[in-house]
Amino acid sequence: MATEPMKEMSDSAKPSVFLAFPFRERDEWIGLVVPPFLNHYGCDVRTGDLYPAQQIDRAVRDDIARSDLLVAFLTRTEQLKNGNWVPSEWVISEIGFAIGKEIPVVLVRELGVSTEIGILGNVQVINLDAEHEAFTAFVGLRTAIRNLLFKGKQEDGLAICHLAKPGELVGETQWSDFWVWISGSKKDLDSIAEVTYRFPAGFAPEVEAGDPLKAFGVYGETDSPITLKAQIKFKSGNRKTVSHRIGTFAPGITPILLGSSFPAN
Repeated sequence: MATEPMKEMSDSAKPSVFLAFPFRERDEWIGLVVPPFLNHYGCDVRTGDLYPAQQIDRAVRDDIARSDLLVAFLTRTEQLKNGNWVPSEWVISEIGFAIGKEIPVVLVRELGVSTEIGILGNVQVINLDAEHEAFTAFVGLRTAIRNLLFKGKQEDGLAICHLAKPGELVGETQWSDFWVWISGSKKDLDSIAEVTYRFPAGFAPEVEAGDPLKAFGVYGETDSPITLKAQIKFKSGNRKTVSHRIGTFAPGITPILLGSSFPAN
């Protein structure tokens, strides 16, 4: 049975998240990937790119003020002489405005970025390796979302999910980077002993173990849609194999319910 691991709710009932990130080519993937990720976990997402015909600063401030949480990506914008990087001043100002309105803030900070975040208040910081395994930061982001907006409410069952973003362009071939992981409550995730992903012929390696510390996630890249198999072994000894399709340029999440149809322990 395929379904969403979280119950549907009306847009008016969803907590609102403002996503702050630089609008430039290097960071375009954030606007593609993060909104569907947050939508999947029950959030209504707003970003500053929605105001082409308005005075952006006023419109952005109004939307931040109406939000329940601000998620800000501090990515490499300008390099200093000492080798460190500073983030977008615009994003920093959005963070400061949210703090001033006593709106909770989660910072996703790229490695190498230096900023005096202490002056902004008590905020949660998640490290981001944007050049390599960017999606691993989403495990921490998911936890922060659930704790801050849903008071730790448990998910209904387990699900295989993925996110994909445009990767390297080689000649006329466009590659996609993807991250596939197991979504579920801590209790259900703790019932899993190991997850092994089997990729189609031609992948190197074709078999890879999911990282238990990162929601049994694994990173890869592909130049065409693929179907992989996740072999899940539970601590109880039960086993389950689930097929999961990953499309290129797909900034969405494809969940498959694993929980209520069979015991997760």
